[in-house]
Amino acid sequence: MSTFGVLINIAFGLIATGKAIFGSSWSYPLAPDFISFLEAKTDGSVAWRAILVGYAATVPITFAYLFWTGIAGESESGLVFAIGFVLVVFLLIASIITPVVLIRDARANAESDVSSMMSWLPYVGSPLAFAALTYILTALQFGSGNLFGDAIYAFAGTFWLATVVYLIRQY
Repeated sequence: MSTFGVLINIAFGLIATGKAIFGSSWSYPLAPDFISFLEAKTDGSVAWRAILVGYAATVPITFAYLFWTGIAGESESGLVFAIGFVLVVFLLIASIITPVVLIRDARANAESDVSSMMSWLPYVGSPLAFAALTYILTALQFGSGNLFGDAIYAFAGTFWLATVVYLIRQY
């Protein structure tokens, strides 16, 4: 079954590449477009700002939990572990969705206000660069056993800061 999944993934990638080479786009049939779904359900009046504010509010809670459990050093009970697991999964999912929301919000603001020259690139690109740098440094300098996790936490932390700065500057 996993071989079939790999072959389908390769085939979809080749089809999308071929379409892109010839100037058209192709949406993957098994990949849901969450943002368009959200817009359709709310008649296009999605309050992007609310999603950004929600992200900015929940990331410090997740990091505080992770810091607290790291400092405590004792074994976690079932409930504490479940809460932490949910927070970390939320952080991972939100760190994937929220940059898309920030880009859409910045583009919508640029379309509605021609004098607005704010670009979304520094707000998303800087955290990506910091995550890549963290990945490289933890691999070369510190010999971390969880390079991807370190990079995700670095991205989430710097993207949180970028989101807060974006919200302050924009609104």
